[in-house]
Parts: sequence; C-alpha cells; structure tokens
Amino acid sequence: MVSVANIYSRHLIAATPQTEASRLAATFVEYNVGAIPIVDAKDQLVGIVTRTDLLRLLISGAHIESWA
Repeated sequence: MVSVANIYSRHLIAATPQTEASRLAATFVEYNVGAIPIVDAKDQLVGIVTRTDLLRLLISGAHIESWA
C-alpha cells in the first residue's frame, strides 16, 4: 500500500482563469506536472487544465505564435 505522504508535493501549483496559456505550458514543463488546478479570487476550484488540454489547443490551430 502506498500512502498519500509518499506521493504528494508540499508545493501547490495553481493558476487563475486569467493565466496565459503560455505560462501554463511553461509551468507544465518546469515542474513536470500533468494537471494544474484553476482557482478563482476566493481560492475556489473552478476547473483543471491538463497537458492534454494544451495539446488539443495546439493542434486545433489556436494562435500559438503568441505563446512564446
């Protein structure tokens, strides 16, 4: 059996609805995470963005030139 203490991180990585897609992408690479919770000004969870979400955005023809 694996305990939660063995798999959790002490640092919470989260973003707001206003966070740029490019910043999310950089965070995925920098911290090697698979998902980032999106929280509002009241620290309420409003969604989750995954690496797959960003890949789908990329292949859908989004304006990726503005990501850099």
